[in-house]
Amino acid sequence: MPRLTSISINGSKEIIEGSNAEYRCTAKYSDGSTRDVTARTSWSENSNYANFTGRGSLETMDVPTDTSFEITARYWRRRANLTVTIKDQAPKDQESPPSPPPAQEGRMVIDPITRIEGHLRIETEVVDGSVKSAWSTGTLFRGVEPILKDRNPEDAWLFTQRLCGVCTYVHGSTSVRSVEDALNLTVPANARLIRNLLMGAQFLHDHIIHFYHLHALDWVDVVSALGADPAETKNLASTVTSEANSIDFAAVKDRLQTFVNSGQLGPFANAYWGHDEYVLTPEENLLLAAHYLEALKLQTNTAPMHPPYQTSLKPFQGPTNAWPEYTPAKNSLKGIRGKSMELCTVRIVSISGVGIRVDQAPFL
Repeated sequence: MPRLTSISINGSKEIIEGSNAEYRCTAKYSDGSTRDVTARTSWSENSNYANFTGRGSLETMDVPTDTSFEITARYWRRRANLTVTIKDQAPKDQESPPSPPPAQEGRMVIDPITRIEGHLRIETEVVDGSVKSAWSTGTLFRGVEPILKDRNPEDAWLFTQRLCGVCTYVHGSTSVRSVEDALNLTVPANARLIRNLLMGAQFLHDHIIHFYHLHALDWVDVVSALGADPAETKNLASTVTSEANSIDFAAVKDRLQTFVNSGQLGPFANAYWGHDEYVLTPEENLLLAAHYLEALKLQTNTAPMHPPYQTSLKPFQGPTNAWPEYTPAKNSLKGIRGKSMELCTVRIVSISGVGIRVDQAPFL
């Protein structure tokens, strides 16, 4: 399968003030082929006088003088920039226009909001240093609503928890509660306890991912870590805490060097290595890069805590054919009205036709 190698922006580099322009994003692949990916690209700009109103559609405003800025296209961890100039069309004999407004005034757009699961655009209108209006736009339609349409309500949580690859359980739990609210049900106390324990497990797993694997590389310069002294890094680690697991920092450094030498940086690709805003020392960067890799291992310990039948929360050890079964009316909320009170997590084990096999209750 051809591999994506680069993207490029095609479009005008000069725009008359107050006019619009269209830009295209082209993806290039390892077999030499190209593809127009404009509609699937995230677009942004760093100007007070321009704004993307759609995929590749740029709108400009009047400028006090010729004003240059950059537009950015992002597609599958690839990024391309293009410098664009808005041309001032004021008569030559006109008095010099006033200075441009300060950055904190007017229209401000952040697109995308980084380090979250999904795609989000925030637009604000700032007047006198205060936000007068704000708009939030989710730019990725996942399509769960039409997927669930006309399906059995008992199936909803299985689909809904796939909304996110990080915080799966919370979406599944919310879906179950929605069905219960529709039936005006109150779950048993044991169900509430189990759900709270599962949410606690989700809390642990989610924080590891967000702190290390979604946020840390905003502050950790992996390339700088290649210049670190492993012995000094070990001393640094001991000053942070003496209770942490021992890490072979020399081995971590060699592993990072292998990533860099191969040119296949994996999770360390598409960053700003060497930028002046990275302020940590090489030893601090190596320490945190090691923690990043260790956190990947911790994920494998916390993830299995979610399903109650894969951990010490597993209260029922009998054969699967001993689990109770019932057959609700197909696609009917009424069919589960009487049985929902007996279920602890309303967790479906298997579905055969309209026959439902559920987790054994009660728990604890």
